[in-house]
Amino acid sequence: MFQLGIEPGYYESTAFPIMGYTCDFDYFQLTDIDSLGRAMTPDFSCKAHDNAGAALFVFDHLLSRWQNNPHFSRNKHSILSGKSMVYLHLKDDENHKRFEKEAKEAQLESVPEEFRAAMEFALDTTDDSMDFKALLEMDPELRLQSIERLGEQSAKKQSQLAERMDTLIPGLTDAFAGMLELTSVSMQITKLLLQGQIALKKADSVTACRQFESALALGDNSIQDVSRRCNVLLELANAQFVGGDTELAETTFQRALSDAGDILEAGMDPKPLCYAHHKYAVFLRDVASYSAAEEHFQKSFSLYAQTMEGWIAKGYSAVDSSTESYSIKEDYAKLLRCMDRSKEAAEVEAQIKNLKDQEERDQAKK
Repeated sequence: MFQLGIEPGYYESTAFPIMGYTCDFDYFQLTDIDSLGRAMTPDFSCKAHDNAGAALFVFDHLLSRWQNNPHFSRNKHSILSGKSMVYLHLKDDENHKRFEKEAKEAQLESVPEEFRAAMEFALDTTDDSMDFKALLEMDPELRLQSIERLGEQSAKKQSQLAERMDTLIPGLTDAFAGMLELTSVSMQITKLLLQGQIALKKADSVTACRQFESALALGDNSIQDVSRRCNVLLELANAQFVGGDTELAETTFQRALSDAGDILEAGMDPKPLCYAHHKYAVFLRDVASYSAAEEHFQKSFSLYAQTMEGWIAKGYSAVDSSTESYSIKEDYAKLLRCMDRSKEAAEVEAQIKNLKDQEERDQAKK
């Protein structure tokens, strides 16, 4: 139960755990901002950390301004855990361990005393299984090895945890069998994605395409899964291009753009559409469609700026947060060089240096 991130809520009249929370405004205010901080945290496939500072700002805002929310104490561990993950991505081991420890302590404090022994066992089980540092390695082979170790260790620990949970609440394991199956499918998709990346690294585009297509087949069509499907489509399109099938790659890129557009229309994160335009622009640059490439780079710049401006306006990001992405600019500068616009390229490269220098200064202040 706890490994899945599901926590019992407790009515004041009884210590018996009730799965889920009462649907009140205070709760959703708190958890929505927490979710925003997690959405801004760089994911395991992202080398750039453009949003890390914004994510820390959101978590610090929650910790300093929301103590009076009636659900704060019950959700404090989630906020601290989110902050710990940001520091992990920034490779700040000291702060990562500090907030990871505080999150564990807060989680134990959030449940009645009679349930703490089971909770502590669950947290220790997770600590034994997770190898987050290895997951952060950009090399797909190292990441795959880590995930496979994690899977083997988790299967063993999950059996022990299920026995403890069933003793506490009979039948609980059966009730969450469906969720466990979803977790298994998600792990399979991740493995296929990494196997495809490994094959592409070895110049085996045929195997890479096969693995990416298998990953797509496992995903569902819910809007919640569209973001992951969009990422897999972008990987597939790149593999098709590397394999020499430019026409098919073009079609797959269009599918990814369509999916990312659906996410934005559904009122969800614009980041997938920004990323899709960025990667499509790189493809167009590499096939010498320079004018079209520049158009999509500009769309990517605009979407990134709109996202950051929205977060600043809502108070989720610091007012001096940059609305520009140096990772997009790096690829754009290469396009300008291809177009023999050296003066403009030099200006963009100077902007990139300034953005990176500013990020280093911001991190030094924390």
